[in-house]
Amino acid sequence: MTDRLQSAVEAVEQGIDDLWPPEERPEDLTLRLGAGLGFVPDYTGSDNYRLHVLPLVEVRYKDVWRLDGTRFSFAAYRSGGFEAGPLIRYRFGRNESANAALEGLGDIGNTVEVGGFARYHTKSLLISAEMSQALSSALGRTVRLTVGHGVYRDEKWLIGVAARAKAISRKAAQTEFGLTRMQSDRSGFGLPAFTASAGFSEVSLTGIAAYRVTKRARVVSILSLGRLVGSAAESPLVANGVGSRTQAVVGSALTFEF
Repeated sequence: MTDRLQSAVEAVEQGIDDLWPPEERPEDLTLRLGAGLGFVPDYTGSDNYRLHVLPLVEVRYKDVWRLDGTRFSFAAYRSGGFEAGPLIRYRFGRNESANAALEGLGDIGNTVEVGGFARYHTKSLLISAEMSQALSSALGRTVRLTVGHGVYRDEKWLIGVAARAKAISRKAAQTEFGLTRMQSDRSGFGLPAFTASAGFSEVSLTGIAAYRVTKRARVVSILSLGRLVGSAAESPLVANGVGSRTQAVVGSALTFEF
């Protein structure tokens, strides 16, 4: 699973219910399972897209414990519309076989991220921030910021939009977007060495819509347009026609609530 695909899956699972929270908090366990299809880049910065299966798993217990795909969080502190607590995320890596531009660069292994989150929400507004540290030191720290708003709601439809920004540490930037001299020498694409720096790496605007088919089933769709910025945009994996600064994700899934 690519980083873009993982982000898309998390956006679907967290998105619509965070932008349009239920009128009443769930008393016990809520389980949603589903699957869908989505077009995502081969890697963050690629201009080649492939169709992938989107597996969806969402578990919530009293809206305090939450499992959204590979992200597990616990709202340790709650007051009104504000909540904060720890989180754990299983982060998928990157295989050099995913795209010809990655040939010779080696794989980026899967890892676990640990960190915390804080968010504030009203009936249709969401503001959230999270910071996580990868247990693999080469993948460094990541900060994710989100501002979202529900724009339409009726008996069948839920529609929302969200603006997101992602910032990464120097180690994370170098691992994902940089190239060492050795990697440059081995590059099947002849890419030059590049030292990436910390800072914001991506901003995006995402639209999410859900259509209720039955009481327990709904179709969820996502369209996300992102733009790589800073060091990420200057990477040899992205610039000079190798990839693209513009990143998109589009997909739909059918989910069932139990």
